Amino acid sequence: MDVICFSKIKNDGIVQSLHLQELLQFNDTMIQNLIHSEKLHKGNRMYFLDLQRATNGSLYLKIKESSKTSQGHNVNSLIIFEDDIDDFTELIQKVIVKFNDIRAQKPARNKSLKGLRKGY
Repeated sequence: MDVICFSKIKNDGIVQSLHLQELLQFNDTMIQNLIHSEKLHKGNRMYFLDLQRATNGSLYLKIKESSKTSQGHNVNSLIIFEDDIDDFTELIQKVIVKFNDIRAQKPARNKSLKGLRKGY
């Protein structure tokens, strides 16, 4: 019987091999740790906000953006830990207020957002 093996590159650049059974266990653990998820699809981009529980029991928010490119998909993610969530929430609210203030001062644009998004 053939053993299916996958490889992944860890943060330190070392390639780690995972057998199919290990990969399935890892995936099961990730699903078990997911508490709540929201998804937003806009143009070529998808945004995921996932509330997850770490192995030590603490909560964290994972914000992930996936965009289609000519080579496939590009994925970026940001993790906000439980200890930082209140400070992060306060900062994001300040930035959103400023964003809305500036947006209210600008005259309406004639260009469509779809045309602008294609460049990003």
